[in-house]
Amino acid sequence: SGINAEYGVFGCDQEYLSQMYDLFYSELGDEVVYFTIDGPGDYTCGSYNNTKVLTTLDYLEDNDKGQFTEQYFEELRGFQPRGPLVNSEYYTGWLDKWGSPHKTRSAVTLREGIRKLLSLHANLALFVWHGGSNFGLDGADYTATATYDYDAPVSESGDIKADKILGS
Repeated sequence: SGINAEYGVFGCDQEYLSQMYDLFYSELGDEVVYFTIDGPGDYTCGSYNNTKVLTTLDYLEDNDKGQFTEQYFEELRGFQPRGPLVNSEYYTGWLDKWGSPHKTRSAVTLREGIRKLLSLHANLALFVWHGGSNFGLDGADYTATATYDYDAPVSESGDIKADKILGS
């Protein structure tokens, strides 16, 4: 069960993290895997430096070769020496902002990044596979559009972007 997502960007309160773990554990027990998600370097504040909670990463590689992936996981190993390597949010694209062009990510970049992760025996989850909507609930970011497309392999309307899935 994911205890928090990107908390390390916003806070560094180990007491809060301890209380969150206790709350989750009291409800779910020891039959689930507990994990956190933070960007490279942010896990030192957003994660647990123990063996009870797995630290996972999220990041976007803006190059075609995944050149930073090895560095990110090497740094994570210094913090968490054991456990699986996981990118819990491997971005298929990025969010759109009002007044800005639609963000896209090349299929080549996406596929090469996935290949790099798999070559390191890392696990990944694509964020997002199918675009959607936040139904006008914009949270704290009033500049983000209501679409949650993220240039996903399957668009918000359900169209399949063959190049994202099959290659060009």
